Amino acid sequence: MKIRELIAKALRREELNALERAELEQCDPDALKEKLDELERSRMSREEALQQDLAAASAERDALRTERDRLIRRERIAAIAAEAGCTEPEYLDFLASRRAVALEDKEAVKSFVAEVERENPHCFRSRLRSGSGTARDAVRPEEPRPTAGAGTPDRIGEIVAALGGAPDAHLE
Repeated sequence: MKIRELIAKALRREELNALERAELEQCDPDALKEKLDELERSRMSREEALQQDLAAASAERDALRTERDRLIRRERIAAIAAEAGCTEPEYLDFLASRRAVALEDKEAVKSFVAEVERENPHCFRSRLRSGSGTARDAVRPEEPRPTAGAGTPDRIGEIVAALGGAPDAHLE
């Protein structure tokens, strides 16, 4: 019996006898595809086979190049986000690709990040510092920020830490 007929019978939920089951179990579609490919290849001339190999190698090269470019972009975006204090690097990447920002151009990236920070301050770490906020505090380098596991910033922890040194207000 042909494999196609056995499959059709099984799909109709008809009972298969032991011989039919054994025949279906022995059928390996991957092996059949390999045999078919070998047969087609044997019918080709040497030049056609080499052309087919070249096309397959070119397609694989293009796929690898695309993957490499994607990984390089992801690393650049992660570095830009870390430097800028952005807590949403995926969103930053979305905006950069939407606005066609050249990630190699430092000035373009700097103005892009400033614009995104102005439009979406919720995507960036808080810049609060403890104390009264005098001009002397504005020139101090940023203090290390606490994080909540796995490198994910803890915004509330940052705010609490920044407000920790603020004077207590007593109501009278």
